[in-house]
Amino acid sequence: MGYEYCTLDIIGGDKLTLDVIPISALKKDYSKLIEYLFNRLETMNVKVGTVYLDK
Repeated sequence: MGYEYCTLDIIGGDKLTLDVIPISALKKDYSKLIEYLFNRLETMNVKVGTVYLDK
């Protein structure tokens, strides 16, 4: 058994994890997870440029 997480990271010269959400069998709607992450970014006043997704 393993664990799954949806993370939001800054990559490049400086690396930083901004948010981590555990994924359960009941929360496998990835579009809702991504929407949730971006809503949380808005509350932190973080502006997003390019987004890379990987499954």
